[in-house]
Amino acid sequence: MSGAQVLQTIFLWTVFGVQHSFFAQPYFKNIIARIFGTTFLNHGYRFVYFVSQAIVYAVFWILIVQMNDGQTIWTLPPALQPWHFGLRVSGHLLIVSSLLAADVNYFTGVKPLWIYFRSRMRGETTLPLESVDAKKMSRSFPFSMVRHPMYLGIFLSLLATTTIYSEKTFLNLFCLLVYIELGSFFEERQLVRVFGRDYLEYQEATPKYLPLFGTNILSQLRRLTIRLTLPLFWKGSRKRTAVALSKFATTEFDGAWQGLYAIENVTDPLIRAQIFQHSLEEFHHGALFRKIADKYSSTMPGLIVEERTPLFKGATEVEGMRRFYSSEYVGEVAVRDEFRSYAAACPHKDIKHLFQRLSKDERNHVDYTRRVYKQVIPSGARREYYSAQVQLKRLYEAWCRVGIALGAVTSTIVLGTVYYLFGGFTKISNLSQRKMP
Repeated sequence: MSGAQVLQTIFLWTVFGVQHSFFAQPYFKNIIARIFGTTFLNHGYRFVYFVSQAIVYAVFWILIVQMNDGQTIWTLPPALQPWHFGLRVSGHLLIVSSLLAADVNYFTGVKPLWIYFRSRMRGETTLPLESVDAKKMSRSFPFSMVRHPMYLGIFLSLLATTTIYSEKTFLNLFCLLVYIELGSFFEERQLVRVFGRDYLEYQEATPKYLPLFGTNILSQLRRLTIRLTLPLFWKGSRKRTAVALSKFATTEFDGAWQGLYAIENVTDPLIRAQIFQHSLEEFHHGALFRKIADKYSSTMPGLIVEERTPLFKGATEVEGMRRFYSSEYVGEVAVRDEFRSYAAACPHKDIKHLFQRLSKDERNHVDYTRRVYKQVIPSGARREYYSAQVQLKRLYEAWCRVGIALGAVTSTIVLGTVYYLFGGFTKISNLSQRKMP
C-alpha cells in the first residue's frame, strides 16, 4: 500500500470512530432532547442512531474494500484452517449472543419505538418508560466471561475473514484494535457513572477481552470449589471448621500487622490515619474469626504465624505505598468475593451470619483501597502492572500450597499401600535384618 492509502485508511477509521462515539455521548443526547424533545430521545433516537450507523458502516466498509491490498505478508497454512474456521464461528457466536443478552430489540431501537406506537394506538397520554430502562447490567453469558464480548467477536470475525493476510489486512486489524480500546475506555467511564459501585465490582471480577488471561478464572474456580466442597467438609467435622476459621483469623491479623508496619513508613498524616483505621477493622475481623473458632473446638492450638515479609521492606516511601496498596487492593477484592461464597455455602448458621456481616465490611474495604490505590498510582497501566505482580505472586503461593497438599496425599497413599502390602513396617525391618550378613 502507498503512504497515501495508509493515511486514507487511518482517516476513514478515525472519522467512523469519532462520529460513532460522538452521537452516543450524553451531551449530544441532551442537545437532541432540547431540539426534538425527550419523547423522541427516549423512544426514537436509538432506532435512528442504529439505522444511521448501519448506513455509515456500509459506506465506510465499501471504501475500505476498494483500497489496494498491498503486499502479501502471510498466508494461512492448510494445517491451521480448522483453527481459522473455529475463530470465525466463535466471533459470529459472540456477536449474536451479545445482542441476545443485551436485548437485541432494545439495542436496535425497535423496542422503544414499538412502545411509543403501542401507547399511541391505545390512546395513552403518558408513555411507559420501561423502554428507556437502561440501568440493567447484563451479567449473563457472554458478559459473565468478558466485559466486551461484542468487541471480541468483531475482532475475531475480521481476523478470520481471509486466509491471505496483506498489508491492508494488518492495517485494518491495527485500526480496529485502537478503535476498540478507545471506545471501551469511554464506554466504561460512562458505565461507571451510570452504575457506580456495581460496575466497578464487575470490572474487578471480569476480564476486559480475553477470558483465558483473566485471573478471575482462577478465582471463579476457587469460589465454585468452595460452594461445592464446603458443605461436605465443614458439616462433618467441627475441628476442621475451627482450623479453617483459625486460618482466616491469622490472615486478618497479618493484614493488620502489614498496615501497622506501613504506618511507620508513611509521612502523610491522612493516609496514616486511614491505614490505622483499616488495621483496626482487620484486627477486629481476626478476633471474630478466632472467637467463633474457639466455640467450635476447645482444643484449638495457638495461632500459627509464619514469617512475615513487610511490603515496605527495602523500598522508598513511594514504592512502598505502591506495593502496599496494590497488595491490599487485590487481596480485598479476592476476600470480598470469597466471603460471599463462604456465606452462601456454609452449613452453620452462626458462621454464615459472620461471613455475611464481614462481606459487607470487605465491600467497603474494596472501595477504600480502590480510591487510595488510584491516588497512589494515577496511571491505569501502572496499576495493572502492580496488580499483575501481586496476582502472579498469589498464584505462585497457591501453586506451592497445592503442591504441598498433593505431596501429602501422595505420600499417604504410598506409605499406606506399603504398610498393607507388607504387613507393617516391623516385618519390613525384620526382612532387611535377615538379609544382612
